[in-house]
Amino acid sequence: MKEIMSFTPADLAGKCEREGFQSFRAEQIYNWLYCNLVNDPEKMKNLPADLQSVLIKDYRFELLSRQDLSRAEDNTIKFLWQTDDSEYVEGVLIPGAEAGRYTACVSVQLGCNAGCAFCASGLSGKARDLKSAEIVEQIWRMKKFAREEGKRVSNVVFMGMGEPFLNYENVSKTLEIITHEKGFNIGSRRITVSTVGIVPRIAEFARSFPQIVLAVSLHAADDKLRSRLVPINKKYSLAELHSALREYQNITGRRITFEYVLFSGINDRRQDAENLADYVRDFKCHINLIPANDVSELEFKPSGRKKLREFKNWLEAMNLPVTIRKSRGENEKAACGQLRRDRGGF
Repeated sequence: MKEIMSFTPADLAGKCEREGFQSFRAEQIYNWLYCNLVNDPEKMKNLPADLQSVLIKDYRFELLSRQDLSRAEDNTIKFLWQTDDSEYVEGVLIPGAEAGRYTACVSVQLGCNAGCAFCASGLSGKARDLKSAEIVEQIWRMKKFAREEGKRVSNVVFMGMGEPFLNYENVSKTLEIITHEKGFNIGSRRITVSTVGIVPRIAEFARSFPQIVLAVSLHAADDKLRSRLVPINKKYSLAELHSALREYQNITGRRITFEYVLFSGINDRRQDAENLADYVRDFKCHINLIPANDVSELEFKPSGRKKLREFKNWLEAMNLPVTIRKSRGENEKAACGQLRRDRGGF
C-alpha cells in the first residue's frame, strides 16, 4: 500500500489523475489531512465515494501507533510510537515562550550511527532511516494532540533521534511537505535542522532550503577533542566544516546556530571557550550552551550550573551572542533516545 504522507501536492495530483480523478481532488485530500488533521477517508465528505474507496483500499494513513505519553513538570510532553517493524520512535512537544504554542521535536532515524560519545540515541547504533511518511506523521500526531488541547504547533526542530543529513532525501521531502502552503504551511524560519556536520550536504541544503535555520552540533573547537566527542569529525574536520559553513552563509545570508553541550572537565575550560570564540568569530551566528543530560551508560558528566554561567560569561566578554538553553522534560527522560532505550529499542 502507498503511504499517503509521503506524497507532495504535485505527487498526489499526478496520482489522482492516473487513478482517473481530477487533479484538484489532491488539494481536497491535502486540506483534510493537513489543515483539518483528518486521516480517515470516510470523513472526507467532499470526496466522491469511489475516491474514498481507493484511498481506503490502496493507501496507508498511519504508520505509527502510540505506545506511551508522558508529561514533565514543565509541561514538556514526550511521545513514544511503535513502527511496523516493532521499533520505537520518539517525539517531543516543548512549550513555547508564548502561551498556547508548542515546538515539535522530531526524529529522523531509528537510533543513530553518528556515534556521538554523549548521546543516548547512538548507544546501540542505527536500525534504519525513517521514511518521510513516518517523519511527517510524527508532526501530524503532535499537531493533532496540541489542537485537542486548544493549542498549536508553531515551530518544528529536527533535533530528535538521528542525523538529518544522513537521511537527507527523506528529510528533504518532509520539509517540502510541511512548508507547502497546502500542507502544514509552517514558515521556513520556524523550522530548525540540526547536523553534526555532514559537510557534503551543507551547500545542497543551503540551496534547497535557504530560509530554514541551520544548527550545528559543535561541542568542541579543536579537532582532537571534537573527534572524541563527535567521531564524524574524523571524516569531516573542523576546517572542512568551517569552509562549508562559510559557503552556506554566502548562499543564504542566514545566521547559524552553534550548539555546545558542556561536560565537566572535558570541554568547559577557559581554553575551550577561547577555541570556540576563534572558530565562530567569522560567522553571523548564535551560540546555544546546552546543559548535558546525565545518562548512566555514558562516561561524560554534566557541567554544573555555575560552570555554565561562567562559560557564558567568558564568551560574552569576547563579544559573542550566547544563551544557555533551558533543559526540558528532565524528569520524564525527554532527552533523545532515553525513553526509547527504556523500552528496549534497537
